[in-house]
Amino acid sequence: MQAQDIFQPGVGARREPVQVGAPPGRLSSWVVMPVHFNSLKVLGMGEAVRVSCFGHQWDVVMNPVLMNYLVNVGTLTVEVHMRINKPGPVQFVPGNPILDNLLDDFNNKETATIKLEVGGSREGSTKRIKTMTTSFYAHHYILRLSAPVLADMCKPRDDRTHSKYSSCVPITDVQPEIFKHLLYYCYGGKIDEEDLRKNAKYIIEAADCFGVVNLKLEAEA
Repeated sequence: MQAQDIFQPGVGARREPVQVGAPPGRLSSWVVMPVHFNSLKVLGMGEAVRVSCFGHQWDVVMNPVLMNYLVNVGTLTVEVHMRINKPGPVQFVPGNPILDNLLDDFNNKETATIKLEVGGSREGSTKRIKTMTTSFYAHHYILRLSAPVLADMCKPRDDRTHSKYSSCVPITDVQPEIFKHLLYYCYGGKIDEEDLRKNAKYIIEAADCFGVVNLKLEAEA
């Protein structure tokens, strides 16, 4: 029987390196893996076969010692102990903090330029019912980028009634909890999927009213 791709001493074939011993760097825990080389019984003494294992090619040459270890119709079982060379620690590179900074300013009373009084009434069974209003605080430049219709409603006024804010705007056709979702989205926040599903109708209406197009599309999906 002719051996398949028999290793020939003296032939200058270049092979991939096989690591022996511990390579530099951190190592994982030991992993024990039994490897079965099958169909070796058909080999005669001195014959060889090349097999692939763990990304490398190995030449198995039949000899009397090896013959004693064959089991299960010519299967040679080799127990391989392996450790993985782990890469070194990854250098921490901070990302752009702008989104986190915007969320930190969400409903920030101290830095806001606009005050919005939301609520005050809701639909009853026969007429509108008066309710308490909820105050929200925003920055005009954020609304200009994220909710242009709402930004137009909040343009700075010359006759300020509130010295701290450039405008104070009443919003009566949206419930406070829905408006909070919308304003949070304008600052780059992600609305919880359950809240989005449960309040989809009202969020769509508010987003459409104030020009928050992407939120409207997300709630409609």
